[in-house]
Amino acid sequence: MADTKLSALSFGTTPDLIYGIQGGVAKKYSGAGVFNVRDFGALGNSTNGAVGGQDDTTYIQAAIAALEAAGGGTLYFPRGYYRITAPLVIDAACAYEIAGSSRYTTYIVGDFDGFLIARHLYANGAVPIYIHGINFRNIHATLGGCIYLLSSDGSKVEWCSLQASKFGVQMGGDGSPTTATFTANSTGTSMVVTGITGTITNSSGATIPLPVRLAAGAGVPASTSIMSQSGGYTGGNGTYITNNVTTCSGSTVSTSPDAPTCMSSVISHCHISGTGTFNANPAISFNCVGVQMSPNTIVRDCHINNCATAIRAYGGGNTIIGCQLESNTVGICLGKDGMGDFFTSIGATIIGCQIESNYTGIHLYGATHAVIISIIIQGNQSVDHNSTHGVLIDGAGNCTLSGVIITGTFLVDSFYVQEASYQTTGMTLLGCQGTISKDAAKNYSGIRTISCGAMGNTTCTLANLTSLASALAAGSTPMSKGEQFAINDASVALGSQTFGATVTGGGSNFARVFYDTGTTFRYG
Repeated sequence: MADTKLSALSFGTTPDLIYGIQGGVAKKYSGAGVFNVRDFGALGNSTNGAVGGQDDTTYIQAAIAALEAAGGGTLYFPRGYYRITAPLVIDAACAYEIAGSSRYTTYIVGDFDGFLIARHLYANGAVPIYIHGINFRNIHATLGGCIYLLSSDGSKVEWCSLQASKFGVQMGGDGSPTTATFTANSTGTSMVVTGITGTITNSSGATIPLPVRLAAGAGVPASTSIMSQSGGYTGGNGTYITNNVTTCSGSTVSTSPDAPTCMSSVISHCHISGTGTFNANPAISFNCVGVQMSPNTIVRDCHINNCATAIRAYGGGNTIIGCQLESNTVGICLGKDGMGDFFTSIGATIIGCQIESNYTGIHLYGATHAVIISIIIQGNQSVDHNSTHGVLIDGAGNCTLSGVIITGTFLVDSFYVQEASYQTTGMTLLGCQGTISKDAAKNYSGIRTISCGAMGNTTCTLANLTSLASALAAGSTPMSKGEQFAINDASVALGSQTFGATVTGGGSNFARVFYDTGTTFRYG
């Protein structure tokens, strides 16, 4: 609707050179602070397939240089197909607006390994970028990306269309960092960094200030991640909070830097698609991560399809609202960073999304304290879809799913407990619809269902309960105080069992107990 307003207006002899759409309203892009790429020699005379026409890379980069020399401004693309053969690098520490006439008339196209627009600001701090009204398309078979933003806190990408084979929008993280080392001592989950002993750089040679993920080393468990810095200065001495109990006193460990430096940013009203075709094996069907979120970012009102993962989030405070995600391998994955490695997702919120015909609708991969509300997930079995899980629970701590409605058909189940990597604890399903099952070796001890219709009771055995108590006694926290569990054990007379307090079951051999405190379970 917004773009029809532009086509209906009459601007004179050269309307496309000075007018675009911003928030559904025609805006004039001329005068001081506006750098029209046509004025620097760009022609925009290629095609959607990134063939033919002039290579506009150097001309657009000249416009960028002029904008940066002026201390900021608007980089404007009139109607056309602007073919580029290398990333448009916007590394200056100044605010940008990058605008097109509309996403249906202005295209930036390429066919190369890398991003069409890339910002690698590690050292200069957070500077926002506003990108809107452009269709981005990188048709490289496997490594094409559209937008890559670092040190761009408070940025916004809206009213754009994006198609790529690797990333639509990547916020935070670097794909091929150089390994560095530092010496660290720790107590519990606080790691005190006593000095950087190596230089941390990315593949472009820029210095990265904050190492956030540790490889397994002497005394360091696998998948340990630094969550935040609580003292000291960035990239140097100080106290860092980790997501694992770490016992690496006096050791030197390797780190893969993956700076979460595009926080408080928004991706909205965009259409994002990946590449690839259907295959019975989900892992090789589609390419591309539609949006890689960094901590404290928002994706809202977007349509994302044909991606390996439509939206992937890590760190704290991510929000996904009102999106339609269809025909992807995974709709939403909580718990993976920009390199696809485990990085805990804390406090994510997912509200009002339509997730349909994906292999897996939502993958909770070690996510904690996530709130998922009013979601519709639809499964589909056909020649071009192969839905397997609605919600795949692969380790989740204290997450709440409320009003998650799962319909249609799935190869495995609506809700499925896998726990391939992490244990599920304190998870509540409230008013959800669907069925639930699990791997044979797992149990439902970390899941509570309330008013979930035909889902049934998520029961475990007395042996499961004993295992949980052992974990509690060892200092682990596999459940939260007040959690309830249904015990159904045909092989044991529950009424005769005593565990901290008496567990009684009655004739049906079914009991409900709840965790009180310490290692005590009480009859509920």
